[in-house]
Formats: sequence, C-alpha cells, structure tokens
Amino acid sequence: MTELESTTEPQTTEPTEPTPDTLSFTWANPLSYANSSGVDHVRDPFILKVENTWYMTGTLPPYGMAENQADRTKGVPLYKSSDLLQWEFVDYIVKTPDQSENRWYSERFWAPELFAHNGKYYVTVNCSALDGSNHGFLFAVSDSIEGPYTIMNPNAPVALGNDAHLFADDDGQIYLFASGIWMAKFDLENLSFLSSVKQIIAPIPNSDAWNAERPNVGFEGPYVLKHQGRYYCFYSTWARGYEIGVAVADDINGTWTMYDNPMYGAMSRERCDFYGGIYQKGYYLHQDKYRECGHNSIFQGPDGGLWIAAHVTGGGVVQGVQMTIDKVIFDDTYGLVAIDPATNAPILGPSYGEQTVEYDSKDAAPGAIKALDVWGYTSVGKAYDLPASIDVLMDNGFRTGAQVTWERGVDTSVPGEIVINGTATLGDQSYPVRAMIEIAPAVYDNTCDFEDLEAGATELGGTFGDIWSVLFSLYTEIGRPAATVTEQDGNRFLRNTAYFVAGLKDGALTEDYILELDWRLLSGETVGGPSERLGGIAVRSADRRLAHHDEDTNRLVGGSGIMLYPTENGVRVAIKTYLPDGDSYKVSSQSVFFDLALGNEFNTFRIEDSGDRISIFVKENLLCYAELANEGTYPASNYTYMRTVKLMDANGELLLDVSDALVSADREIHLIARGWTCFDVDNICITKK
Repeated sequence: MTELESTTEPQTTEPTEPTPDTLSFTWANPLSYANSSGVDHVRDPFILKVENTWYMTGTLPPYGMAENQADRTKGVPLYKSSDLLQWEFVDYIVKTPDQSENRWYSERFWAPELFAHNGKYYVTVNCSALDGSNHGFLFAVSDSIEGPYTIMNPNAPVALGNDAHLFADDDGQIYLFASGIWMAKFDLENLSFLSSVKQIIAPIPNSDAWNAERPNVGFEGPYVLKHQGRYYCFYSTWARGYEIGVAVADDINGTWTMYDNPMYGAMSRERCDFYGGIYQKGYYLHQDKYRECGHNSIFQGPDGGLWIAAHVTGGGVVQGVQMTIDKVIFDDTYGLVAIDPATNAPILGPSYGEQTVEYDSKDAAPGAIKALDVWGYTSVGKAYDLPASIDVLMDNGFRTGAQVTWERGVDTSVPGEIVINGTATLGDQSYPVRAMIEIAPAVYDNTCDFEDLEAGATELGGTFGDIWSVLFSLYTEIGRPAATVTEQDGNRFLRNTAYFVAGLKDGALTEDYILELDWRLLSGETVGGPSERLGGIAVRSADRRLAHHDEDTNRLVGGSGIMLYPTENGVRVAIKTYLPDGDSYKVSSQSVFFDLALGNEFNTFRIEDSGDRISIFVKENLLCYAELANEGTYPASNYTYMRTVKLMDANGELLLDVSDALVSADREIHLIARGWTCFDVDNICITKK
C-alpha cells in the first residue's frame, strides 16, 4: 500500500546531535487514482498546492469538439488530494453554459490552469463557440480555491489562441504565455495586454529534430518558472510522440534559448512515421510503456521541491489517458530532468512502477524570501482598491499568500505612476512591499471632435461618430474598446487595439469622394503574425466580414473589396475574389506588395474613388490605381459587384488582372482589424470629389 510515513532513527549510546525525522513518499506511474472519485482520463494535468492540499484540474473528454451535443464536457473540473494519490472531485468550477445561452465559451474547455495571486485564485481555460470558432482565452476568479468562480470575460475571449499560462515575476509583474510560444506583459485585473506580443520559441526550420517545423506539428503547453535568476519555459511538441522541451532566458524579455534535447516525454514509431520525426530506439527508459507524455505542469511535491505532472497514453500496459508524476532537478544538459529517487541520477521520460522518495521533513517546509511587489493599472477618477493579501516568494521557487497593510490608499485624481509602501506579515515575520499603480489619462469616447481638424474640413460631418459606425467592437466589455479617440501630447486620434470594424454610416457616400487619413502602426508584431495580415483599409467593401490571412494558401481570404494593409515596410494591396468551389463559392484574393519604408510613424494615405477608377496615394505619391468594370451580381449574394479589376502601378503597368473580383459597385469604406492589431488613425477627412 502506498503511504506517507514518518520514522525516527534509533538512539545510540553515545551522545549525538538530534536526528531529524525522515519522511518517505511512495507512488507508482502511471497513477491509477485508486479509490478516487470523479477522475476521468484527465489530459493536460495542472497541479497547485494550497497549504497542505493539492488541487488538480485538466482537460476532460471529449478532447475535441463533441460529435453529439449531449456528450459535451461539463466544464472545468477541480479535484483535491492530501497525498497526490487519492483524488476527490470538488466541482466544475467553470460550467459549460446551456446551448440556448449562445455563449462564446460553449465548447472544448481545453488545458485549464489555476493561478494564485494576491489572495485570489484565477482559472485560465481555452474555449470556443458551439461551432468551434472564436477559440480563445476565458478567465475566472474566486476568493477561494474551491470557488465559486466568477467569469471575468463572459462576452468575448481575451485573445484567440490556446494554452494560456500566467506567470508572476519576482517584481510582481504578470506575463501571459500561450501556445506558439508567445508572451506579453499582462494586466490580470483588467484582462489587457501591457506590451506587444513576442514569440519566444519557434520550431527549427528544415530540421529532423524532435522540435522541428513540420506540417501539423506545433509548440504548445507553456509553463514558466524562475530559478536562481534564470527563467525556464517548458513546452510540448508531438513530432515523435509527445515530448517536453525547455527553453531558458536570463531576461524574461530577452532571448530564449532552447535546450537541444527533450527532458521528459515519450516516443513511438507510429508518430515518427506520420510526422517525419527520427525514431531513436531506447531514448526513453520505458519507451515500450508510453506512446505519449506531455503538456506538463510543475508543482510543489511532498518533499517541498519541484515535481512534474504530465498526461500519458499508450498501448499495452498503459490504457487510455493517465497521469505521471516525478521529482525533477536542474541539469546542464536538459535544463530540468526527472530523477531516479534510488540513485538521484537523471532519467529520461516518466518512471514506471513503484518509486519511493525519502527526505528530511524540514525540507518540505520552505522558508520565505521576500514579498512580491504589486502592479496595478487604472484611469483617472476610477477607484482602485489595494489587495488585502499579497504573494511571498519562498525559497523553493513557489509562492504563498500573506496579509498586508498599506500606508495609504490610492488617489486616482491625477494621471501618472504612484508608489505606496506596505508591510506583509507571514507568521511572526514581516516583509516590506510596494504597490506601483499606473493611472492613465481619461479616454475620450468616439463622438469627440478631432481637435486638429479645421472646422468644416469634411463635408460629411465634424466628428468621427457623425460619419462612422463601429460595427464590431469585440473588447468593449472588458475595457479594450476597439475605437476610441485618445489624447497624447495634446493631439487626439482614433486608437484601435483589438478586433475592430468601423464603416461609413448607411447613405454617407453616394457620389465620388476623396478619403484622406494618417495611419500609424503601433507594433510590427501582433498575436497571429505580422500586422499586414490583420489590419488596414477596405475600399468598396460591401460586407462586414473580416479579411484574414490563410497560412495554407498564403492568401488573404474573407471580406470583400480592395484591401490596403499598411506595415512597417510597405503596403500590401489585395483584390478580393469570389471563385466557384464545387456547388458553392469561396472567397480568395490576389495581392501585390509595395516595398516602402513606412516605419511606425504617421503616414498619409489618400484614396480617390471616381466610380470606375480608384487611385491610392501614400505620402502624396500615387502608389497604384484600380480600373473597375463588368458590373454584375454573384449567386448566393444580395450585393452588386464589379467583376473585373485591373490594378496598375503609377506608370500604368499592369500588376493584377482579376476577372472574378469581389469589389462592390457601391461606395463603401471600412477600417478593419483582425487579431490584436494595434494602430492609430488621425486626421480622417472625407470630401466629395
């Protein structure tokens, strides 16, 4: 029987120093969850120790979309255990909504994680709509690890992606990591990004290694920890089975370097043959037992040290989806590696069968090092409450909560950054702590005038709200409005930081016109790839669907019209097409890229629409023009389009000849963004030609 036991060394006749109690922990991989209730083939196990109890969550079947709606998962499960072996089902801490609610988070519930921060407990989980679209991050919060939890973003995902993971640095700054592997500074209270997104780990192109770039093989499941000043990021890939690698960085915002070899995992000939990986016989000690082993978490084990948990599958002795746990140590070759408790020597992959770890009881009670600072973000005039509990860093790398008293409250009457000192108390020890609160200027709504526009500069109205409608504003509910007039250095401009479509109001344009605006790209990198794929201007765009970049075909798909995608290095101009596809039609595109040094400053764009000709100017210079002809209506559409578009350069040379164009016969303009595109638009002016 597996047990936790305490023994005392016998006394000798000679006087000796007191001998500490020795504890032992015995387990057998894969864990069978003996005498447990509710544990049903959990994938992506995430374990968090709170005081003397371990809590676990993970992905429940079905692991993809449910074939039958009655088979949908019930949500995010929570289990608890006092010994890591016997698990008790607590509740579904995020529940699957009824189909009638039509919530965006109605399906999947992949890879949930638990995150303790400043006296609160957070759940991150990756969900989608019933049809599988809008797959992104859902957050929930509670004052207790066992709930109840309140969903923080019920109306929209924070960002599209998978495997969201939160990490708090020693200074209290939180980072969001996700599959890809990318990271960004993150404001957990307001669910907003505080920095541009940066990809830190990428597959190795043209390599036959286990972490290479191949079709349908990606990097997923990040887990980050810090040890002796260095940052370690775990990730999983499945080119040879399911294997866990480690990347390391001395600066979290600096360069991350991948270790050459996986530190834990499994390999199979079947997966190698399918994905093109190289099978290495005998690489893992128990290679015949496990077919998969991946998507790990790191948790505080019974001895107080670092332990790894991962899900495993296989044939033969390992049936279905189960979990393995092992003690890990730092190693120069693998970053971290599982060890054989009998020899304390590194092993590759999960252990199999019964194992026992013996340890000094005092090692299981780590000591406190320091209290972590608090970072907060709010705006002028908005109340901000400092937390009553903050995190204290322990000498085993994990954190625990401590009560804190602050010298004063937060005055939000003036913008800027303020620092408030406090004292955290843990047991009979006190630790200094700081709260650094950034107070942003007030944000104006989108009915404000642009102050730098002369009165009457546009014949169609004097304000953004008079002329334009924000048709799609995904993040308004969570404090990231898609179109706001913002002030900086005395200048007001339209800022977008999220999914966004703004179009001219119905009937605003019936005659030939000239559109002028200043465009500034805020970041060259966004979630999903380069900004040219995600944000720009759509001319003669008759519908509200968002255009996007399809990786498989390397085409811009969706939407309609002539699309302008400004980037730091130039402008892509795309002509949308509507092509037969069996019994139906599909949207595609043809495009050309103009190499220009635009950078991240404001650049003036001018579009002149003369009915059968549309001219595009950048920095007062003619970039290209489109000749439109062959008006008609496509099947399955209520819109009238110009079927033929010839795109010419400034010298009249033919660039594109599109015979199945999807360009509206009506005068329409949309400003669009798909993904976390960040840009500013200033001096928007529309005049009749």
